[in-house]
Amino acid sequence: MNSKKSFPMLVCGTLVLAGLATVPERASALGVNLVQNGGFETGDLSNWTEVGNTGYGGVTCGGAPEGDCEAFFGPIGSLGGIAQSIATTVGGEYAVSFIMNSDGGTPGAFEVDFGSQTLLSLTNPPAAGNQTFTFDASATDANTILQIQFQDDSGFMFLDAVQVSAVPEPASFVLMSLGLLGLAASRKRKTH
Repeated sequence: MNSKKSFPMLVCGTLVLAGLATVPERASALGVNLVQNGGFETGDLSNWTEVGNTGYGGVTCGGAPEGDCEAFFGPIGSLGGIAQSIATTVGGEYAVSFIMNSDGGTPGAFEVDFGSQTLLSLTNPPAAGNQTFTFDASATDANTILQIQFQDDSGFMFLDAVQVSAVPEPASFVLMSLGLLGLAASRKRKTH
C-alpha cells in the first residue's frame, strides 16, 4: 500500500471518530427547530396555548438574549405558562433547549415537561441571569406536548430560544459520515 494514499484515509478515519464523540452536541446545534415561535419574534405568544394561571404573562421586545423578543411570566399563587404540541416520532430522541432568567423572587417555581417527562422542576430558582438549559428526551407519542410553567409572586421570569430538535441515531450519523468520506476519497483519486 502506498503510504501517501493511506495517510488521507487515516486522517479521515480519525476525524470520523472525533466527530462521533460529539454527536448529541452537534445534532442539537444543527437540527431543525420543531417549535413554532420559540423565540417569540412575532411579538406575542402565537403558536402557544396558555395554560394554568394566565395572569401576568406576555412578550417584550428589545434586549432579549437571542433575537429581539422574549416571553415573560409572573403568575401569582399558582403555576401558569405555555404549551405547544410538537410533531414527534414514537421512540425518537429529541434535544430540548431554552434560555431562562429568574429574578430570584419567592415564592417561585419553574417547570418544563416534554410529554409525561418532567425535564426540570425548580422551587424558588435563584437570580442567575440568562441560563441556557438543554435536555435529552424521548417521544412516546406522535404528538408530544412541550409545557413550560412559572410562578413568581414578586416579579417575573423570562423565557427565550425554546427549541426541540430531533437527534439522529448514532448509527445513521456514522453511515452518513462514512458515505461522505467515501465520496471525498473517490473525488481525491480522480484528481490525481
